[in-house]
Amino acid sequence: MYYHIGIFMKKGSIVISTAFFSYMKILYKVHNCHYRTKMGDLMFSVLCTKLHNNLTDNGGKLDVAYSLDLNGETVSYNRFILTVKEN
Repeated sequence: MYYHIGIFMKKGSIVISTAFFSYMKILYKVHNCHYRTKMGDLMFSVLCTKLHNNLTDNGGKLDVAYSLDLNGETVSYNRFILTVKEN
C-alpha cells in the first residue's frame, strides 16, 4: 500500500493519504474525515492532542498524538513519531 504524508505546519495540520484516495487530516480541533478502505468507507472524527514538528531539510522528528471518534465515542488513542535521517 502506498502512503504519502504531507505536513502543513502553517495551518497546524497533517494530511495522510493512501492509494484508496482517502485522507485523514490531523488538526488541533475536531475534524471529520472520510476514509476509504478495501472493506468500505468510514466516517470518523479526529482530535489532535500533540503536534511537535522538529523537521528540517536535514532530517528531524515529528511527534503526533490524536484520538479517533466513531459515532460520538472515542475508539482509540494514537501516537506516532516519524524520524527522518539523511543517508
